[in-house]
Amino acid sequence: MMRLPFAMFCALASIPMTADAQSTRSATKGFFAGLALHGSAIEIEDLDDERESGGGLTLKLGYGFTRLFALYLEGSAASLRTDEDENWTLSHFDLGGRFSLGGQGSVVVPYLLAALSVRAGTQEDVLIQGSTTPRDLEISGAGFTAGGGLLIFFHPSWAFDADLKFTAGEFSKIRYGNVSVDGLEIDATSTRFNVGVSWHPGGRR
Repeated sequence: MMRLPFAMFCALASIPMTADAQSTRSATKGFFAGLALHGSAIEIEDLDDERESGGGLTLKLGYGFTRLFALYLEGSAASLRTDEDENWTLSHFDLGGRFSLGGQGSVVVPYLLAALSVRAGTQEDVLIQGSTTPRDLEISGAGFTAGGGLLIFFHPSWAFDADLKFTAGEFSKIRYGNVSVDGLEIDATSTRFNVGVSWHPGGRR
């Protein structure tokens, strides 16, 4: 299932560029911002190990200290559906590093990602056993994210941006209304695939 995005990255990287495209210099150094559509999927231990998935949006802000290394902040939220046909929201917040692999001035720039992540799952108006009033339910915890992606510059300051990321970690806290329980160890693995655009104001021809 996950071989398709990687095969797509390899195919795109092998496309011969025209003279006009080659005149566009990639701007992986300096400030950048990105907006993407994404698909999320998650498997949570002790919940029958069933995979739930859905789609949403991703926002990314970062700064390239060199053309090879950048720090970034990323937030994403996706609407997922349970087996009971109820919706809940899965959010990811990443603080990470991006390691570019392309040469200076390359139109196509593959990269690797590594990040510390916080995940949260929220559902509104949940009624649990022993409660008479529906309340909002939230489960949260930390994890580690690794993945890779590809920038394709079609303009000095703009690029198509696609990446695939995997996050492993635990949900350690549950909050139901005003009541919280800490110290949980619920293993969960999530996957995100983003496709969008990235703005690099430092780009030039």
